[in-house]
Amino acid sequence: MPDSFGTLDKKKVQVPRFKEAGRMMMLTKLEESRFVKNEHTRLFINASRIVATVDDHFLCATLDWWPPSKCNYGWCPWDQAGILDLDLENPMLEQALAGLAPFTVRVGGTLQDLVVYDVGELLSSEPCVPFTFNESALFSYTGGCLRMKRWDDLNQLFMKTGVSVAFGLNALYGRSKSTTQIQVTSPWNPNNAENFIRYTQERAYPVRAWELVGRH
Repeated sequence: MPDSFGTLDKKKVQVPRFKEAGRMMMLTKLEESRFVKNEHTRLFINASRIVATVDDHFLCATLDWWPPSKCNYGWCPWDQAGILDLDLENPMLEQALAGLAPFTVRVGGTLQDLVVYDVGELLSSEPCVPFTFNESALFSYTGGCLRMKRWDDLNQLFMKTGVSVAFGLNALYGRSKSTTQIQVTSPWNPNNAENFIRYTQERAYPVRAWELVGRH
């Protein structure tokens, strides 16, 4: 394995030097188009000149909402890896985040548009209840609830490891979404998102960006 990549053992995580390795691979790909199959070619890489610079937070990873019951074709890959089920005291998780920092953790995914935040007054039609598999529902799930205790615990980990967060908000709160058709009606109700953002800002949690995307 190249020196630019680390190794993984049970006691310690050594994170790849992604930027250096990525730059080398990018330059190699640029030159690759000039090669003729089976032709001997010498490749020289000028590492003394910077051709582009990215922000320290350019590197990003996503924590998704899928529960353990999410399966495809008989395969259920998520197990305890979802945001609500992740073991936040796992030392390998902490070491991995700290090793990648500074970088951005995106908290989001398809089910972000079902998640209700347990803060402030909620709509009677949008209770804060756990995800329940429902094949006839939008995205095959109903419910979805982020308790503030869980949000507090997540942010303790984020702050301890020095990462920033990009959080995907529920863009369908208060809207009709009871069928499997990827269509919704009625206006968005921003109250739950506003209360959640206020809660987050009051505690100075490291949310770098808020995502509100009508991609469904």
